[in-house]
Amino acid sequence: MNKFFCNVRAKESLIIIFLFSFFNYCNAQITDVTTTSWNIFFASTGNYVSFNTNGYDPNLIELKLSDGVVQKYYTVNSLKHQLDTSRIPNHVKLEQTVNFQPGSINRRINMSIHYKLNNMDTVLWQKMYYVLQLPDPTVYIGDTLTEATMTRDEMLKQYNLGVCMPDFKTYTSWFVTTYDCQYLPPDGNSKTYHVEKNIFTKELHQQIEACKTGDTFIFNNVRVDGLDSYTRYVNSVKVLIK
Repeated sequence: MNKFFCNVRAKESLIIIFLFSFFNYCNAQITDVTTTSWNIFFASTGNYVSFNTNGYDPNLIELKLSDGVVQKYYTVNSLKHQLDTSRIPNHVKLEQTVNFQPGSINRRINMSIHYKLNNMDTVLWQKMYYVLQLPDPTVYIGDTLTEATMTRDEMLKQYNLGVCMPDFKTYTSWFVTTYDCQYLPPDGNSKTYHVEKNIFTKELHQQIEACKTGDTFIFNNVRVDGLDSYTRYVNSVKVLIK
């Protein structure tokens, strides 16, 4: 008799476990899918993608592209989300990057999130994106300044031009390859210095040492190369010595 009741209880437990698992699976969802704005990606750089998996086994989740490469760089149970995963099983934020070659520019791609369980591939989420060329960066001096008034001593602390992309989260690498610097004193005896790479030449640095109040330095014809194999001539930078 006891054996009979034990078998019944065992079967009831299995049924409860099954129903609980089935209920959790039915209520599982993908939430907070985050990408770059405007439903676009950029070629030749890592495009950030993140999403929350609530109720699904994160080890069975796969991000797919109709064109391009997915790079996983975020661990399933990272320190940042250990508290969530310990409190809510299978509640994990997955962060990845998607990459495209220049040949993908001006093409539409489909990004989808899949759940692979028991040889079944279920599409949980999908969306169309458009791949574009990277926008032009901004060249600056000092702390992201494109126009500034400095003392001679402040100008002497500068040694190069930098490149940034304001309000743009996508990671990429830029290289200032050449530019000209026009030295414009009030007396009209201007000089032009040609610079390779981004660091000031010795001659330009000597001119900065000799500059006086009212002198102007204009950095123009700035050539910038990016990982998208596209050469850009970008903004000028103007510095007035006070």
